[in-house]
Amino acid sequence: GNFACFQEPADKPTTESSSSLSLESVERLRGIATGRSQIEPTREDLPLVMRALQDKDPDISSWACLAVEKMALRGLFQPNEPLALWTELRPKLRSAHAETSDWSVRAVGAMVSRSELLADPLVEEALFEETLWLVRADDVTQCCRGAMLATALLMTLPKESKDNLEKLVRALLKVRLPMPANSEAQDAEATCNRLVTKALSVAAGRVETQALLDDVALRLLAQIATINQISPFSGDHVYSELAALAGKTSKEARDLIVQSILAAAANSDLLY
Repeated sequence: GNFACFQEPADKPTTESSSSLSLESVERLRGIATGRSQIEPTREDLPLVMRALQDKDPDISSWACLAVEKMALRGLFQPNEPLALWTELRPKLRSAHAETSDWSVRAVGAMVSRSELLADPLVEEALFEETLWLVRADDVTQCCRGAMLATALLMTLPKESKDNLEKLVRALLKVRLPMPANSEAQDAEATCNRLVTKALSVAAGRVETQALLDDVALRLLAQIATINQISPFSGDHVYSELAALAGKTSKEARDLIVQSILAAAANSDLLY
């Protein structure tokens, strides 16, 4: 899935920590977090997960984030529960502890994908602000997290949130394209760019303002132009989104889209 690129914890024996949880509770929490087939989460695990989210041990609270993800994807939360979970997860999105930040993004994204966090307008606005902050961050890893949340948010924001949707798209468009290189930093930029492209591909079907659609199309065209230089990432889905955009953009953008697709059709290296 979209959030699986943040690595899960290795499934290793539980050791002592500064956690207030019992070793048995920690073992079950890790089992839920790592998705062990023999440990199936249930609604009865919610008190454990809430306690773990508040735990002072960053490893424990990080595993709790992944446990929230697994439970959300199984539809285990009642309507009033995501708000309490969001209260615990929100500050973790900006955590200096890498796994806490990564896995809280996965937890929030899972709840957003089921629209469980969007029922409350105040939560929706707070989630939008956090996502926007991450997308605009100078740190490329934070930007990656923002792009992943943006993808989930752009899929589920209600029509009444058109202004926020377009503001988020404009922020994504400002994430610069990386230059082809082999350095680790620029590889990270390339990964971030692919996540941004995915988010923009999702947005393409929801943006209504033609000028903004033109900008999205131009960014997707620029992505195609650099795909083979930066990574073996396949651009097939980008062409699909461009084809869908062609009927909505200006004539100038449409002509560029048609040229790009015709060039791709003539390239025997591309598989469809």
